[in-house]
Amino acid sequence: MTCPAEEPRVRGVIRSDVVHLLPPYGTAYGLLDERTADYDCALKSDVYTLGDWVGDHVEVIGPLSVTDQGLPVMRVTRLQLLTAQ
Repeated sequence: MTCPAEEPRVRGVIRSDVVHLLPPYGTAYGLLDERTADYDCALKSDVYTLGDWVGDHVEVIGPLSVTDQGLPVMRVTRLQLLTAQ
């Protein structure tokens, strides 16, 4: 019997960036790594309204899809607030 693979977990700040994220990824939301000042992944969700979490430091969990655009896209299935804006 095999164990199901654990979904990836990523921490950062949710940002909205219509100019840089919407055209290539189909979403305006990304998870920003404040240490590097760069996006770790683009975010999509059928469970959460990501706009409600913009500016908050969160941990997001969900499957990642690799794209040829440069960033992976995470379909967020769980979100935990770490620090509010």
